[in-house]
Amino acid sequence: MVLVTLPAGAKLGTHTHPVNMGYCIQGGLYKWTYQNGKTESFEMKPGDTFQGGAEPPHFSWNAGKTTIQFVLVEKY
Repeated sequence: MVLVTLPAGAKLGTHTHPVNMGYCIQGGLYKWTYQNGKTESFEMKPGDTFQGGAEPPHFSWNAGKTTIQFVLVEKY
């Protein structure tokens, strides 16, 4: 389990995830791009939950103007 806090414009380097789920504390526009060039985005709102399977390498960033904060739980 990890608390992720990303100020506006902050980027995370290339990484992967195992099966995961999360809970949004502070919302904003979160984007990520996979190695094949596909980009996705999610307008996070406080109280939103999300889940995902194992993910291929990607990088992500806070594309909004506010700090994003969420709890991420990964199953190893």
